[in-house]
Amino acid sequence: LQKSCIRLKTIFSLNMPAAMTLSVEAIVAMLVFSAASSSLLLINKLCLHALPAPSLISTLQFAVCSVFIVLLKASGITYVDGWEWAKVRPYLAYVGMFVATIYCNMKALQFSNVETLIVFRACCPMVVAVLDW
Repeated sequence: LQKSCIRLKTIFSLNMPAAMTLSVEAIVAMLVFSAASSSLLLINKLCLHALPAPSLISTLQFAVCSVFIVLLKASGITYVDGWEWAKVRPYLAYVGMFVATIYCNMKALQFSNVETLIVFRACCPMVVAVLDW
């Protein structure tokens, strides 16, 4: 394992400054995130096929996440900040935009196939780059 880690560090550090080299931990994190994201996309497509109600499915997912966080807080496994309106209020617009993008993503997934959605997701950085320019 150590030899493969050194080999990966060597491969990803060619012609790069020391601050820009990728660690094995970063590579593993990217792979795990990619696997989780792609599996969630497929699971959502299967759920939408069985129950064509994207709002309900998204709401259930948000509710399960919220309950999980409350259980973590109640068990003392991790520290979770309490609700403070002064902290919540500045982020309400971002939460609204996030929920809107999740809803649009679920509607797109409902009416198209997974491959099409992946292609359009991959094109989003190009649109952002043009808008930034």
